[in-house]
Amino acid sequence: MQNIIENYRKMHQKLLPEINANIEKYRKGTFKINVIDGDGKPVNAMVKLEQKNHAFDFGTSALMIGNMGDKEKQYRDAVSNLFNFITTTFCWGVMETEPGKFRFSEGSEEIYRRPPSDRVFEFAKANGMRTKGQPLFCGRWCPDWVPKDFEKLKSLWLNFVREVAKRYDGKFNVFDVVNESYQTDADGSWENMLWIPEKIEDFVEWLLVNAGKEFSDKCVLERNEATHVNFGEYAEKYYQENKKLLEKGVRLDAIGFQFHFFCGDSCTMSHLNGKANPENLYATYQKMSTLGVPMYITEITIPTIYRG
Repeated sequence: MQNIIENYRKMHQKLLPEINANIEKYRKGTFKINVIDGDGKPVNAMVKLEQKNHAFDFGTSALMIGNMGDKEKQYRDAVSNLFNFITTTFCWGVMETEPGKFRFSEGSEEIYRRPPSDRVFEFAKANGMRTKGQPLFCGRWCPDWVPKDFEKLKSLWLNFVREVAKRYDGKFNVFDVVNESYQTDADGSWENMLWIPEKIEDFVEWLLVNAGKEFSDKCVLERNEATHVNFGEYAEKYYQENKKLLEKGVRLDAIGFQFHFFCGDSCTMSHLNGKANPENLYATYQKMSTLGVPMYITEITIPTIYRG
């Protein structure tokens, strides 16, 4: 364990000059303030500046809003004071619990960690925060009532997306259109979708194309994948698929990387055996950046205790 930590530190130190140079180049800027009087003449004045916000999205989930009991105010204050970006669920299975019954508005059925989307939007609006809905499609979040008929599934999903777009296009800033499609290969969490009569990557393309028809350019449409796309063979697969989508003219406004290490040996050990080291992560993000599409680290979980 100590050797792994030391190796990580060495890699990080090696990368720091380039990282710091990029911070100076992309994350900082200069400006000049001229203080003048009513006649436009310069005035000597003491000016105090306090940054209230920034363009870099730094966020958290809003899944507990409305579920914190007597700590609700404390929770809301902490979220709004620390972050400028907030994510909430739009999982199809919990947002359309019955055909045509949508959980958008306040007063909808309460589901733990799945607040009505209006509640989150109003909280974000009141606090000047940008918003993200996640995800519009994920295999394990299909409603139970959807039949195992591919054409019917597509038609029903399109209706769901149209309802979401009609209500939130231009209000929510980002939507994950498709989430964790590689989980069929990793751990089977799209297992209820394995009956579809085409390759998963073709279905991913279909989802992005059709969501792109419903949302204006006021909303960023993202593809989001799980931890293993940060390094190794899945990183390359993710790059090649996204490159192909963009070359075909498919609307892909952003690319998401999850970074969870809570899911047992498959994730934790891949971190500890060195795959998720600074050099590999940096190389993955640098290569993906050549596609010219913004990238988000969409979800992060770092356990504080390792149980080996």
